[in-house]
Amino acid sequence: MRTAKRGQDLRKIRLSKCYTVQECADLLAVSIGTIRAWIRSGLPTLEGGKSIQIAGDVLKSWLKKRKAARKRKCQTNEIYCCSCKEPRKAKIGTVVIVPRNSKTLFIRANCADCNAKMNQAGSLAKLSEIRAAFGLETLAQVNLERCENPNVNQHLEKETTK
Repeated sequence: MRTAKRGQDLRKIRLSKCYTVQECADLLAVSIGTIRAWIRSGLPTLEGGKSIQIAGDVLKSWLKKRKAARKRKCQTNEIYCCSCKEPRKAKIGTVVIVPRNSKTLFIRANCADCNAKMNQAGSLAKLSEIRAAFGLETLAQVNLERCENPNVNQHLEKETTK
């Protein structure tokens, strides 16, 4: 089963063409009521005709502005919380970084405000930045601090004594 797309494909809109409400609805795969609601909420239309006309360039720029207004920019130490609908800091001790493939990683944490689960994708190239932002130590540092006699090359000693 194919899932529904998020948002509209703005590449289909021709800048030099004018569209009726029905044509806009068909082009963007939304209902006529949605187009009319957009017009009531500020989508500019062309005046002086039997039917309502919408210029392609105006439609495209209005949809881009609308999409940009909904975006929430996260700082390096924040993850977007879907419950709070805002970028939030992670609860201390809940941040987990999981590598996805050779270039990307996945950050999982709980929201410090509402304790909801939060997820964010990231780049492995920025792993040190991400760890510093969330206050994470490397696994080797944690293991060495707990050890009485810390030796990074401990596995080499075992091989030479055989």
